[in-house]
Amino acid sequence: MARLSEKRIADNEAVKNRNLASKPPQVKYKNQDNEYNNAYRKWRSESRIFLGHPDPDNPNEMIYKDGVGIIAENRTAAERRTLVYVHSVIMWAMVFYLVIELCLSSVLPPVIGKLGAHIGTDAVTGLMYGNDVTVIIIMYLCETVKQLIPFLMVKKALNMPINIVLPMKIYDREAFGIAIPAALMCFPLLSAFSGLFNRLLSTVGILPYNNIVPHMNTMTGSVASVIISVIYVPIVSELLMRGMILHSLRQFGDAYAILISALVSTLCVHNLTQMCYVFISAIVIGHFALRTGSMITAVIMRMIFKLAATSAWYAERYLPAEDNILFIGIVFTVFLTVGLIGILRFIGKSRKGIGLTAIETELTLKEKLPEAFFCPPSLLFMATSAALMIISLNVV
Repeated sequence: MARLSEKRIADNEAVKNRNLASKPPQVKYKNQDNEYNNAYRKWRSESRIFLGHPDPDNPNEMIYKDGVGIIAENRTAAERRTLVYVHSVIMWAMVFYLVIELCLSSVLPPVIGKLGAHIGTDAVTGLMYGNDVTVIIIMYLCETVKQLIPFLMVKKALNMPINIVLPMKIYDREAFGIAIPAALMCFPLLSAFSGLFNRLLSTVGILPYNNIVPHMNTMTGSVASVIISVIYVPIVSELLMRGMILHSLRQFGDAYAILISALVSTLCVHNLTQMCYVFISAIVIGHFALRTGSMITAVIMRMIFKLAATSAWYAERYLPAEDNILFIGIVFTVFLTVGLIGILRFIGKSRKGIGLTAIETELTLKEKLPEAFFCPPSLLFMATSAALMIISLNVV
């Protein structure tokens, strides 16, 4: 009996060491202010679902007692359950995103058309054409509703305070100063890389198409569509992607949150030829959003990417081939030069670098990804996105 008791005590100690001795420190993001960190810790401690990093009152308490059983939960199991729950909430919201987008772009124009407005939708690009005022109203409505409803769904399910979802204070001004040059430098590099990717797609008969801005019949309509594409869309989309989704996932690690939010952004784009561009730009934006601690960084960087892409689209559409090549060459040279100068200045002055807070979690990346993407809502979201992408393929 004595030996059995000693063995049981040893087993208890081994379990305790595995679950409690390596207890990670309280989350404190070095690129956020105290108000954000305090609010984040309070949110996670008060919410029953967030058990990924428990902070036991008595770390020395045994987690097993004879006649009682387990009295403290395995942290790995707790984090896995939390990870699946958070992803399920996000993916259900994104399924609604796709459904809302499909309904508003496919159902709304015919309904409005029966009321007397002549509105049509391109089956391949999804762009609307017809009366400029009506098209612009529909664009504003679609962008607002499809972003706002998922945002509110996730916020309600996770009970996230707005000051964690949308932090506005720029904590690291040095990193903010390099964010804009980084966006300028990334655009020509991403465009060149996307061009190579599109050439590979063209070898199998998939042709690129551009659905950045719709065709408008008047100058006023064209200006309004550019404002929507360059200013309004980045604001509302970043509130969801780099606001709600990114910050709800960062408890599992900043790098993981950046990766998943970028993947979600990419799966919301049904244009296969633009997915590479969207994914890499989302990675860059997510990094600087967390590095500077502010949503303002994400919005500004997204605006730069959208403005550059829109300018290239108009140049390709309205300028002669030779002038278009000259225009793109000048823009790319200016962007690369400004970006390179800004980055070199930052490297010369900054002592902090551009790294992020390293947060230890129980699950490795290889363990997180299957848990995240094989839950039913994630599978449904990916299947719906793939179906929409296949429908919209521009195949010769």
